[in-house]
Amino acid sequence: LFCLLNAMTQMQQEAARISLPLLLVHGEQDKLVPAKASTFLHDHSSSSDKEIIIYKGLYHEVFNEPEQETALNDVLQWLEKRVT
Repeated sequence: LFCLLNAMTQMQQEAARISLPLLLVHGEQDKLVPAKASTFLHDHSSSSDKEIIIYKGLYHEVFNEPEQETALNDVLQWLEKRVT
């Protein structure tokens, strides 16, 4: 538990160093990691190209939910915009 709390504190301290394109996908109903953790990372990163998608009703594993196709398509579209 201490290691997990330490990692979370370090992530908060280092968030501003993230300057590369950033896509965060998160399930609103995630019981393991609150969506506010992704919101914090999004808001505090220095990337000028960042996006966060919070899926209503989804849990921790958005790519293993019944709506996985939506999440996968969102990631694919995000990637295609950056490689074309």
